Amino acid sequence: MGLVIAAFLADWASTLAMSGFEQAYVPFATQVGANLPDPCRAAGRYFQAPAITVYNQQTGCDRPARLHHDSTRFVLAFQGGSADIDGSTIYYDSAAGAWLKFHNDSSDARQVYAGLTAGLAECVLVAK
Repeated sequence: MGLVIAAFLADWASTLAMSGFEQAYVPFATQVGANLPDPCRAAGRYFQAPAITVYNQQTGCDRPARLHHDSTRFVLAFQGGSADIDGSTIYYDSAAGAWLKFHNDSSDARQVYAGLTAGLAECVLVAK
């Protein structure tokens, strides 16, 4: 019974953490979309949104982002935590208008992500 409760609590905590991340990073994704076709040019401003600053201070985590884009869409990815050593990837797909997450040890999910980002320009965004 204890393992069932622990699994439930872990799943609940993960869902809660993902929800907090998504809410805080809405301005980030919005700004990237507003700066197409060249969103890498405005990279320094994305992390300055108050919701992101507060979230990063509260969590003690200031993650760089990997951005893949063209003139009409983008995929914005962050490294996420995970119980296993491989971690996870949290990404926003502008075509779907949604945040998604996968464990990095999932080859199927990595292939889907690779398909989404194939042929797109890439840059790394870091908080300044």
